[in-house]
Amino acid sequence: KIVNLLAKIASPDESDWRCFRDEALFLHTALCFSPTIQNTAGWHWIGGKETLQRFRALQHRARPLHDCAEVAMDVERQLLLTPYPDYRQLSNILVTRIRTRLSGEGFYTL
Repeated sequence: KIVNLLAKIASPDESDWRCFRDEALFLHTALCFSPTIQNTAGWHWIGGKETLQRFRALQHRARPLHDCAEVAMDVERQLLLTPYPDYRQLSNILVTRIRTRLSGEGFYTL
């Protein structure tokens, strides 16, 4: 389920996320479980309150999305903070709102 949500958000073509998941997802993304952010270019997604607690020392200026208080972004540091990535907490509506904001930040044109 987590991989499906990652694909739905990361896929350049929203309607073709399954193909992206199966053929290209891990060419463009990685799942990390250590409480550090790698010094790599690109966006970092921290999902879930417990996970965010592991990043206490992380300095960020994430601001909630205008229409979605449970999702926050720090565009400068390229951080996406969301509820835990399962369908009960990260619904398709939230995925659409996240995609809209990421699109506005040029995420899908990089």
